Amino acid sequence: YKAIAESPGHSKVVMPFRAGLFNREVVLNFTEIIIASRVTINNEAPPPGIWEDVVVDVYAYDDLDCNNERKVYSTGINETGYFYAVIPPNEYLNPQVHVVIGEYQYLKPGLVDMYSRSQRLLYDFNMNIEL
Repeated sequence: YKAIAESPGHSKVVMPFRAGLFNREVVLNFTEIIIASRVTINNEAPPPGIWEDVVVDVYAYDDLDCNNERKVYSTGINETGYFYAVIPPNEYLNPQVHVVIGEYQYLKPGLVDMYSRSQRLLYDFNMNIEL
């Protein structure tokens, strides 16, 4: 089962739910952490020639002390700034975006797993780089 974020800039939690008919019940559990979010530059879609160079890295940790850091996903963005990542469950996550523009590298860290150690989490947020 997969879900995609509805609108950038708003966090949304997707919970498992039960569906039953008479005495038969099915429990659907999310087994992935899904990130569908956006990167903007000065609150606008990155211009041509820049969005191609934007890289989003997702780091995972075993605990909130950020032990055992490891990169679990790396992706680019499309021309409107959106990226999509499917991450294994049971991780504390920290997405980061970086881009080199001219002589400068810009780094924008995301939040560390806003909803604790969830197996059914849909991230949806906007990572804005101010130039």
